Amino acid sequence: MAQAAPSERPERAERLGWLTESSVQPRKRRAIEGVGTAGLVDLQATLYRQEEQARLVREGVLDPADTSGRRKAGIDVSAFARRNAGVEARDKRDKAHLQTPESQLEASRSALERKAQLYERLAAGSVADDDDEDLYNVDFVRKEARGDGEAARAGVATDGRGLDGRGEDAAHERRQRDWEAGEQRTLASELAAEEAQRERIQAVEDAEAATAAGRQRAAAAKERREATAARQREQLKTAFLKRQLAALKAAKKPPLKPA
Repeated sequence: MAQAAPSERPERAERLGWLTESSVQPRKRRAIEGVGTAGLVDLQATLYRQEEQARLVREGVLDPADTSGRRKAGIDVSAFARRNAGVEARDKRDKAHLQTPESQLEASRSALERKAQLYERLAAGSVADDDDEDLYNVDFVRKEARGDGEAARAGVATDGRGLDGRGEDAAHERRQRDWEAGEQRTLASELAAEEAQRERIQAVEDAEAATAAGRQRAAAAKERREATAARQREQLKTAFLKRQLAALKAAKKPPLKPA
């Protein structure tokens, strides 16, 4: 009876995470550290608890804030609510001294009302000479006693501040001129630095050109010396060969017979 051929089972490739880039199959499954039956049970219990909470929230039995809020059981949060000593007192004092836009508007309105009353009294001539000097914005008596030239020089500044914002325009022009002068100085310094840089670059280029010319002259002189030495060697060689040839001819010449 013929023996049945063993059934060939296809090898199943398993990806266990540590051989994803290799074709070598593991001999056996490796146990992952920290993952066991107890951990799976805890995960299943947590999943069931979350599903149950979601169902109760959908049915309206449970408030969503109770599920997503911070757990405060066993934590004394009153210790974090205490503030440092003196903070509230300083806060009240700062608020008392802090001027709000309404208080600033009220102060400006009262100051304008006082000035309007003062101007009305001045126009009506009801202000006596012995009144407080602080009521006047300009000391006319002192201004009249000063010389015309000094008054004119001082009046340029005082009148310029009071008429149509000319003082602000003059200050703006001065700041503009100062800024332009500063920009011109900066530009001049930058141009001087660029000129110095160009001079340094030109000096380096001139030095490199002089070095290259010197090298060319040295190479030409070397070539001339080598050519002169070659000619001298050729001349010496030619003279030596001539002497050798004359000696050979003299040696081959038969001796003269006696008469």
